[in-house]
Amino acid sequence: MIQKFMRGFRNEQTSSQDDNLLSIQLKENENKQIQFYNFWKEKEEDLFWFRFLKSRASLLKSNPTVNFGFYSVFGDRSIINKTATDINIFQSAENLKVPNYFEYLDHYLSSDKIDLALGFEYFDHAKYIRFPNWMDVFFLKTEEVKDVCNKLRFPNIEGKDRFASCVASHGEGGLRASIVDALKDVDDVSCPGRFRNNDDSLLHEYDDDKIEYLKRFQFNICPENSNALGYVTEKLFQAISVGCIPIYWGSYNRPELDVLNQDAIIFWEPEGDNTSTVKFIKELNDSPSLMKDFLLQPRLIPEADEYILNTFIKIENNLNQLIKNL
Repeated sequence: MIQKFMRGFRNEQTSSQDDNLLSIQLKENENKQIQFYNFWKEKEEDLFWFRFLKSRASLLKSNPTVNFGFYSVFGDRSIINKTATDINIFQSAENLKVPNYFEYLDHYLSSDKIDLALGFEYFDHAKYIRFPNWMDVFFLKTEEVKDVCNKLRFPNIEGKDRFASCVASHGEGGLRASIVDALKDVDDVSCPGRFRNNDDSLLHEYDDDKIEYLKRFQFNICPENSNALGYVTEKLFQAISVGCIPIYWGSYNRPELDVLNQDAIIFWEPEGDNTSTVKFIKELNDSPSLMKDFLLQPRLIPEADEYILNTFIKIENNLNQLIKNL
């Protein structure tokens, strides 16, 4: 079942270890502690690693006293030297080349305390697995991968009675504004967030459920906040999951070549001439038959299932080995 996207506010960097720590006890085994440092503050049931380990009881039963420490980028990286956990895992969903996260540019791999690192970048390292955060959001159990891929490959396209949406909290850099402005002569673009707010239905009709809100739209404007090869967030997959046509920029406009059908995405060029792109969007909007043909394309390539499944198998195998090595 596709997981509902729900990412809490990022915790602000502080100097206090207590402020950077979220400690969770697995309820079915009280001596099994999982600790999160500099991580996202979310309800325990929404945290990927909590759900991941709970769904793989065999990983825990093999060593019932093991302690896991999970680290991310929202705080001082030296906190790892103040902790005492058996297995330490770093995960970032952020573009580490952005100044806010420069200190984590090495994915924490220069620390001999890190046992495994996960991120979106493509590189080879014995302790690194590429794990972009859309996998975190949409996938959990290996046995569900094919079912979820099938839902993403051919999402429901019924009930679309609105043109385009742009759900965003800001317009930094001007890219979202340029896309919205370019499309305003085609049809009405709905903006239910703080950016260009002109629609209150997300909050009042859909209880702030972005997925349910997007289901009514033919297009979703969903560019990334920054550009880096492999940096593909949940935004693109949210649009795909509800049958929207993504209007996208990110990952040098080559997002997830091992997973996504590039022909089912409309790419925007921030530094280029998008006249032909706007014309094509207008043609789709004006022609129900062209629109239907475009929407009916498979969103995932045939090899996507195996690529995603292999990623989860790598993570499981690595965790099993780390536990055995204790």
